Amino acid sequence: MNYGPLKLKLTGQKTYCHHCEQYFNSVYAFDKHRVGKHVPISEPAQRLCLSEAQLRSGGWNKKGGFWLTPKRAPVALHTRQGKAISERKGGRGPRRA
Repeated sequence: MNYGPLKLKLTGQKTYCHHCEQYFNSVYAFDKHRVGKHVPISEPAQRLCLSEAQLRSGGWNKKGGFWLTPKRAPVALHTRQGKAISERKGGRGPRRA
């Protein structure tokens, strides 16, 4: 593990993993790149980092040196009439009076 100076500046939610020495665009992305079972500290570690090949095959991309999780499918919001907003003309939110 390298605990020397970081190559990229960390701002906002950006993170760095000391295990695999990769940078992530968010805490969510950092959490998702670690897999395996959580165990008490007295037991051998069972969590590990996904490899670069595994990240790429899972749809992850790198932008500016930081790993980004795959785009998630949009969640359909529903109006009072029961139609998904995306089904309405133009796919925009409810009309304002």
